[in-house]
Amino acid sequence: MLVALGGVLLLNALHITNINLLFKGWWTLFIIVPCANKLLNSPKDWVWPFIGLTVGVLLLIDQQGWLRGYFSANVCIAIAVLLAGIVLLINSGFLKGGGKKRK
Repeated sequence: MLVALGGVLLLNALHITNINLLFKGWWTLFIIVPCANKLLNSPKDWVWPFIGLTVGVLLLIDQQGWLRGYFSANVCIAIAVLLAGIVLLINSGFLKGGGKKRK
């Protein structure tokens, strides 16, 4: 991968090619790739990687302008916080009937 990246950068520097490696929203790959990797390699722990992957993909869609006017990063952050809260409630047992009992 590094050899290919270096080759593309060299060809661009020599003005032989003009391959743009930094597309709009390229930074979302730092969210998407690790989350997808975690989902593929650890299917038992799927909740947080799924949330991260969803957020990453939504942010990439927003950056590409495919849903202009319907979606924003603020909506994505709100959805992520909402999903995280629901997962924490489910894992704590709060939604299953009372949570932890006190003596």
